[in-house]
Amino acid sequence: MKPERTSKVLISTKTWSRDSYNLFDYESIVLSEQQHLAEQDCSILRIGNEVDFLEHNQEICYQQSESRIIAKIELSPRGFSIKSGKEEDLWRVVNSASSGHELHKNEIIKLGRVKLQVTHLKTKGAEKISIDSIICAEGGVCRICFNEDNTNENPLIAPCHCTGTMKFIHLACLQTWINSKISKTTSGESVSYNWKNMDCEICQQQFPLAINCIGPYAFLAKIEDSESPYIILESMERDKNRSRGLHLIQFNSEETLKMGRGHDSDIKFNDISVSRFHASLTYSSGKFVIKDNKSKFGTLVQIPDSIDISETLTIQAGRTLISMNVVDGISNMVIE
Repeated sequence: MKPERTSKVLISTKTWSRDSYNLFDYESIVLSEQQHLAEQDCSILRIGNEVDFLEHNQEICYQQSESRIIAKIELSPRGFSIKSGKEEDLWRVVNSASSGHELHKNEIIKLGRVKLQVTHLKTKGAEKISIDSIICAEGGVCRICFNEDNTNENPLIAPCHCTGTMKFIHLACLQTWINSKISKTTSGESVSYNWKNMDCEICQQQFPLAINCIGPYAFLAKIEDSESPYIILESMERDKNRSRGLHLIQFNSEETLKMGRGHDSDIKFNDISVSRFHASLTYSSGKFVIKDNKSKFGTLVQIPDSIDISETLTIQAGRTLISMNVVDGISNMVIE
């Protein structure tokens, strides 16, 4: 049954005047604010520093170069929902006043302009990470030590796309090379391992985190007590779909770790858009939870498609902030 059109959505927007890496400054007071009361489908447009709202039967009267659709509000039998306008990604804001956001595999989070993807999660009693099968050599030479030895304990493997004399490498030689790139930070009983990258320097293919060749699987990096709960965050290039490094955070007890640019951060990011103490990461009751710490440019979780507006909700689309709140039984939205 189709919902009655008497339900309304109050949309309030705030747009930061600077256009910088799709950031929104949560500390700025120089903002352009608009409001709109919608009773049906509508599009949210940004024209310069201003925002306009178009009902479904209205036509865009602005030049294409001057405006962009940043989000769309849709009404369905389930109620109101919001989705991306395809010109900018939508991000759910992790409010510092809330209890935080529980992280799930494959989610993409953003701290300032630093993007991180949750590639693996392991809680107590959960299965280990997925393991890549690697080709083992029947004959060949290690490209690092130039030795032909090939044993079950230290097999010759082909972990990337290299061919010819560069194809094979001893497992131990590769582990030694990768471990030379790791920085390790200890906080209480938790440990954070950080890689600058896990890519082959020749063919640029990313090495797997763990492999299965002969016998039990093996981590390519030396990780202590891999039975403990851990989460792996992969830093993504801002403009390319390539890895900038890995962060494996291992929790040996239920505690909270700092994420930020500061020297005392447990998980450190060298980017000026990341606050000194930007956010916290907690493992408790089998859940990994991230929470913002009143950061300047916010802590965000990407919305892959659309999201129902069934509660108070704040969305960021580039340098525009949109908050929503449910009313009249179907859906109400308030954008802050």
